[in-house]
Amino acid sequence: MWITDSRIMGKFAIFEIWKKKISMNFVAIIVIAVLTVALALVSYGYFLCRENLRRERKMNSVFYGLSRDLEGDTWRQKDTIQGQREEIENLAAEVRESKAMARMLRQRPKGSGELIAFTEKLLLVTDELANVYLESAAHPETLGRRVREVLDSTIADRGTFGQVDSLMEASYPGFLKGLYSEYPWMTDQDRQLVALMCCGISPNAVSVIMGMDMNRLSKWKTQLAKKMGSPVRLSKFLNEKLLDYNVSL
Repeated sequence: MWITDSRIMGKFAIFEIWKKKISMNFVAIIVIAVLTVALALVSYGYFLCRENLRRERKMNSVFYGLSRDLEGDTWRQKDTIQGQREEIENLAAEVRESKAMARMLRQRPKGSGELIAFTEKLLLVTDELANVYLESAAHPETLGRRVREVLDSTIADRGTFGQVDSLMEASYPGFLKGLYSEYPWMTDQDRQLVALMCCGISPNAVSVIMGMDMNRLSKWKTQLAKKMGSPVRLSKFLNEKLLDYNVSL
């Protein structure tokens, strides 16, 4: 009986030990499972944060690039606006200087006959342009072409330059010859441009007579002034030359 009880107790002890081991193993499994899940969550969170960080860096890089592009465009627009403002100011100054030279020409005691002839030619051109404008009222798309034809056949011809030279020589005897001697490298076109400007012809009219757009004409004037060693605009330089000529008389 005692032996049987001992065996039963032994089996019960073994069962208890086995039960504890199972319990401990179960706990260990649960702990490992929890740790595994926690590690998986941490790893997932890490990779998720890393991916979000990479995306943010990419977006920041894109935004930075866009920002730099926008900043560059802004500065370019500012430069363009500043350049346009300077061009407008220079053109306005040229118009004022052209008017000043035109007034000086009208006040000259000599050259009245040549001035009258040149004025008559301009009046005829004005009359033709007025007729073209009225005739083109029904077909405005032809206005530009017809105006160009009138200007090419009247003002923008070789006769205009001859009249301008005669007018300048009669009004300012020896002025153009002295200027050409001072700058002997000037081409025929350079001389024609200078003569037109000295007569006080406006920049727009000079553009039409010389057959070139305003941008090209402006660059030509700038280059010509630099070659003459002038630190100022060509129109101002010629205006000062004419004032010096009047003073020297």
